[in-house]
Amino acid sequence: MIKQCKMKWCVIVVFIFFIQYSYGQHITAAKQGIDYDSLIKAREEQAVGKKFPAFSAAYKNNTFSNKDIAGKIVFANFWFAACPPCMEEMSALNELYDSLKGNKNFEFISFTYEKQDKIDSVAKVYNIKYKIVSVTQQDCYRLNQNNGFPTSIIIDGSGTIKYLKTAGFSEKELNRGTMFSLFYPRLLQALKAIL
Repeated sequence: MIKQCKMKWCVIVVFIFFIQYSYGQHITAAKQGIDYDSLIKAREEQAVGKKFPAFSAAYKNNTFSNKDIAGKIVFANFWFAACPPCMEEMSALNELYDSLKGNKNFEFISFTYEKQDKIDSVAKVYNIKYKIVSVTQQDCYRLNQNNGFPTSIIIDGSGTIKYLKTAGFSEKELNRGTMFSLFYPRLLQALKAIL
């Protein structure tokens, strides 16, 4: 009980520090005339047209890699458990997956740096049906083009990044809107192109 209490206070202190640090960065950036939204948008646009990096990860006692997604339209999502927007978009991700899972040319893969016990816990809480693979934190950043979390990427059949979006919302409905207004039409268009 005492350990749990100490742990909660540690988490709270770290969270408060993070908020103050982030707020301070935004204030400093605003004073310097830096617009974070523009920077994120520019990073997203720079990723489009690049090849999705090679990866290899364990999945259900097998190796899952670029070879397994070759020739398919891929939706890749990056998350970690302590990221509130990541967790809030899980139900929208499930819905997106359910809407396209019957297409043999489609692959949905979720990348995280969480350990398997945490993955299992999150998968159970959110009833996740799609593939979740664990890679190192460094590999998460390498694969998501050094963007934050959550990040979602559409990859075409040649392994080229067609669309990338970083950030999410703390409200489930806004996340659902993003999935079905930004990603779903692009995925359908990409799938039609390979038929």
